[in-house]
Amino acid sequence: RKMITVKVNGEERQYPQGATYEDVANDYQKEYDNLIALAARDGKIRELFKKLTRDCEITFFTLKDNVGNKTYVRSATMLFLKAVFDVYGREAAQNCRVEFAVGNGSYISPRGQIASTADNAAKIQDRMRELVAAKTPFLKRSYALDNAMELFHTEGMKDKEKLFRYRRGSFVNIYEMDGYYDYYYGYMLPHAGYVPHFSLQAYENGMILNLPDKEDPEAVSPFEPRKQLFTTLSQATDWGMKLGIDTVGDLNDQICEGKLNDLILVQEALQERR
Repeated sequence: RKMITVKVNGEERQYPQGATYEDVANDYQKEYDNLIALAARDGKIRELFKKLTRDCEITFFTLKDNVGNKTYVRSATMLFLKAVFDVYGREAAQNCRVEFAVGNGSYISPRGQIASTADNAAKIQDRMRELVAAKTPFLKRSYALDNAMELFHTEGMKDKEKLFRYRRGSFVNIYEMDGYYDYYYGYMLPHAGYVPHFSLQAYENGMILNLPDKEDPEAVSPFEPRKQLFTTLSQATDWGMKLGIDTVGDLNDQICEGKLNDLILVQEALQERR
């Protein structure tokens, strides 16, 4: 059985075929102060669950690196939505919108599907912690575009279906977490065990998913409400909804129908009145 030679930090090691970047990361983790989140093979970023295919040189990104931090946020978001899916069902998960960032937190609106109460936030957080303890994997699969659209149609995710109408490529990567499917533009961590640091709380009409700061990836600071910023961002979201632009797919529709100028004029009028 052919062995693969991997060079890390000037040192060469041999790995059997079928080994993953995570296997290599585990061997070198002690040399890094922070959790390794991604690998780069000869300069090209690879998710840790990918398998080694040839001799190469590998460098690592930790949660303190920009790309590692973004991967953590993305994975925590999917973890949250999977927990909503498990606790409140498919429709509730589909209706959740990660609206905007407030400090280190993301404001998530359940669009009336889940009441914004401490009790409901605790139920979701408890389920998230169970998934972390179980190390539930984030599985990545490549689908032909038509099959991906069919999958999201079946799952009732009309926003994703609409988004894919504008996709140029013939394949699309979809992540699955134990029966919950979603689309993310970017990398993921191997499993929920990599995402232990978060807190969830009810806020306004939704919830704040609070995550660690890039500078200290293992500490979740208490959420600091920024009332004025929140109000401004909420208003922008409301304007978008009133204009029928709730998602990227909606915006693409408006552009393709030649309505962009009208859109800008309406936004300017709203701003002027404000």
